[in-house]
Amino acid sequence: EAQLVGDRRGERHERAHGRAGFAVLLKRLDERAAKFLEAATNAKVDRARAYRELARAAEVVVVEGAGGFVIPLNARETSADLARRLGLPVVLVVGMRLGCLNHALLTRAAIAREGLACAGWLANCMQTDMPCLDENIETLKERLDAPFLGRLPWLGRHDPAAAARCMDWEALAGAQGGGRSG
Repeated sequence: EAQLVGDRRGERHERAHGRAGFAVLLKRLDERAAKFLEAATNAKVDRARAYRELARAAEVVVVEGAGGFVIPLNARETSADLARRLGLPVVLVVGMRLGCLNHALLTRAAIAREGLACAGWLANCMQTDMPCLDENIETLKERLDAPFLGRLPWLGRHDPAAAARCMDWEALAGAQGGGRSG
């Protein structure tokens, strides 16, 4: 079972500084990786180095680009640049609300335009009663050229373990070797 690791400081950093923090989802984290997780929330850290250290210490590392695919990380770099530099496929998290079809399709096109693989997409239910939720998810399944990795229900609280249980880890693992890029 997946173990989610992180803290809320990345979210506080984003609110305070207007730029994304850096969070990491790990499966089987060991103590050597903990110090690099702590360092990864620091805006001055070498993210590529932190990723390499985590990758040596953990079975699986997923880097989260909170805030969007092209959110600035600093004065010169976006989350898209980081994904390219690390050679990572992208998991598109679609916030299920009004406008999600347009946003998801535009973001998927941007991922392809950047030449990055899309390992899949997740439907993140951001409210309890979105009209036409199932229809929107079905439309995205038909139109997004990427595997559907799961539906994250509205939890009403920060619960990483519950969120991890909603994800199709086997589909993600299968996409890692051959994620589609365009």
